[in-house]
Amino acid sequence: MLEFQIDDKGMGEEVVLPRPGTVRLQARMRFDPERDDMFRIEVVRNGIVWKSFPRMGPSSEISCDIKLKVEETCWLAVRAWGKKLGEHKPPGGYVPPWRNRNRDAPASLAHSAAIYVRVEGTRDLFTQDRAKANARAWTARLDELEMKLRDENLHFLAVENDKYDPDMAYLLKSRNALQGAIQMAREYYLKFFR
Repeated sequence: MLEFQIDDKGMGEEVVLPRPGTVRLQARMRFDPERDDMFRIEVVRNGIVWKSFPRMGPSSEISCDIKLKVEETCWLAVRAWGKKLGEHKPPGGYVPPWRNRNRDAPASLAHSAAIYVRVEGTRDLFTQDRAKANARAWTARLDELEMKLRDENLHFLAVENDKYDPDMAYLLKSRNALQGAIQMAREYYLKFFR
């Protein structure tokens, strides 16, 4: 179980600072060491690892209680990394979402919801350089996906007899809806460029 708070606020809430300052961040990951081998928890700020805390010894808990200086509006979250124990690798490898068919054991992962820290007088999240860079990256992925959905490329996406990947009939039936979703997502990301 992953617990996380900043000052007296919990996940999904907002901390408001009148000016840049320090917040107290507390996080704890509790787990069953017979089922999971957890390596560390990480504090994530606007999508980038800010601090990392390793598991020490055979403990069934990883925790941190730190003070972070916050100079501009941001979001903070906590995630945990490890691997499952006692699960055998299937003959064909692991299926999505793991994707890495050569991994020895499935990942054991956890990610908290964000806590938003708004610093009065600083830029909103969506106007910051990091948000613009993320929007550009996601727009590029949308462009790539749209290209793959063209008639001449669609057969590269279709897989026969694989229960986790789409076949041609499904892609043809769903293509208009997928293209509509791509356009909606693109419009969402375009607001970051304004």
